Amino acid sequence: MTPPRIVHTDCLLYRGSMPCEPHKATGQACEDCPQYQPLSQCVLIVKLGAMGDVLRSTALLPDIVARHERPHVTWLTHPESLELLLGNPLIQRVVTTAQAGLLDGGEFDAVYALDSGADALAYAASVRAAAYHGFMAGKFGTCTGVAPGGDPSLYEIGLWDDLKRANRRSYLEMLGASVGVTYASGRPYVPLDPAELLRAEESARALPRPLIGINTDAGDRWERKNWNPEHVAAFVELARAEGAGVMLFGGSPVRERNRALAASFRDGVAAFESAGNVRRLIAGIAQCDTLLTGDTLAMHIGWALEIPMTVLFGPTSLHEIDLDASSKKLAAEDLACLGCYLKTCEVDPHCMDRLLPADVYARVREVLAAAR
Repeated sequence: MTPPRIVHTDCLLYRGSMPCEPHKATGQACEDCPQYQPLSQCVLIVKLGAMGDVLRSTALLPDIVARHERPHVTWLTHPESLELLLGNPLIQRVVTTAQAGLLDGGEFDAVYALDSGADALAYAASVRAAAYHGFMAGKFGTCTGVAPGGDPSLYEIGLWDDLKRANRRSYLEMLGASVGVTYASGRPYVPLDPAELLRAEESARALPRPLIGINTDAGDRWERKNWNPEHVAAFVELARAEGAGVMLFGGSPVRERNRALAASFRDGVAAFESAGNVRRLIAGIAQCDTLLTGDTLAMHIGWALEIPMTVLFGPTSLHEIDLDASSKKLAAEDLACLGCYLKTCEVDPHCMDRLLPADVYARVREVLAAAR
């Protein structure tokens, strides 16, 4: 009788429903496999939120993983963030909220609730876990603080405008502290799709260097996060006058505006089409020598790719944002209401309108010069 085969179901490479990569490649059996990587602990991370926030939070992964013995990490997020997480070498499984039933009855050694929203907290509380870290819900389902051992600062500044405005700690520092880990100043991880890189390289090939990427879309949650379209056009004029190429990025709301702006120049300016395809956006930003952006997903992508950036701030806090030394933050200096987090306001000219094209272009030139 043939003895049963040894199967290392605790191996990092084990896939359960199909042969693992070593077996497919060479016929390697589990028994004496030199690539056997035993896992020990199961960790669940719950982070929903905006795509940029999800991407930024991956910078904490090395610090969370270092806390555990050979962990298998599952990350729960919204479907739109799936492509940002697939391929991250520190995440073994990505589950979206559309598949959340896959977690029913799941048992974990630790859960990390990195999101204070009621839906995220409900997911985090729905599994069995030996340890719970991060934001916690009270009996009404809303966040009431953080688990014992965590620093509540991030929770507290989310409640009180005066604390939010006075804060000088970065978001990632506070998020790490909320779950009891020290943020070691890592950067986010972004996946690079070879096919999308080739497509983006083709789009950028005809543009002169240096190539300045401009993200013209900051979403609609905070109206004042968007830089004035007239300022964008004037900035592009300055860049082209000095021979620089320009690649315009943005989602569906600014697609036609970007196309029209690019078409208004004889050459040297392109509207990069990436709406709805985050891996295409990543590939496009990767072509740039520098990036001008607001506090957006594009900013977090640029940081992950080590692109020198000039980042414009208005209604959101510049102090909460981590960037490399090669990047610079720019905000109106004469406004006491910066970082107000108001959806809109009556200040005229408002914070982003006060960031004039000539001043912004001078800062971009400084960033480019320092990067050479």
